[in-house]
Amino acid sequence: MAKEGSKTKEVPACRMALCVVIAVVEFIGLFFMCIGSPYDQVKITSDSWVVPKDLCYSVWGTKRCSGSHPLAWHDAAFYARCGVFEATLKSAAAFSIISLFAFVMGMTVSLLLACKCLATKIPAVLILLFGVITSSVPFAAIAGLYNNSQCNARFRDIGEYQPGFAFFVISWCMAIISFILICFA
Repeated sequence: MAKEGSKTKEVPACRMALCVVIAVVEFIGLFFMCIGSPYDQVKITSDSWVVPKDLCYSVWGTKRCSGSHPLAWHDAAFYARCGVFEATLKSAAAFSIISLFAFVMGMTVSLLLACKCLATKIPAVLILLFGVITSSVPFAAIAGLYNNSQCNARFRDIGEYQPGFAFFVISWCMAIISFILICFA
């Protein structure tokens, strides 16, 4: 408790608990971003395209989905005539790495708020807002490839989403939840 006449304002216990909850939500977002990155984002299910039917795309590369030992697959001619495809996957990979750092920074700053090491929540709000923005790019890039016509085809017509995409969406939702919670802390 602050002494009477003192200018020091005591931080309520509920704010400290909320900051710990935010750190836990940020950790969950970090977890889903970590496991979503190497997982398959889209799987080709149609025979009517120029690549093998059982091809899976993640932000880190392309592989065969069938069998117990998927083999790496890279078609230089395909990527040469469809550069936007590879560039989009690389940007999703880059932003997944950036968002990992944003989640770690978000956890750190919310724990610093919980233990009263920060006097104001403005840095936390800005860092968590940065996390919302950076965690939206990986799944938005994959959704753009899936729904827009790239390289004379839409993935929606020749493939389907895989678990990695859902992990990215869950991670982004965790970033939004933590941002909303910090605004009320």
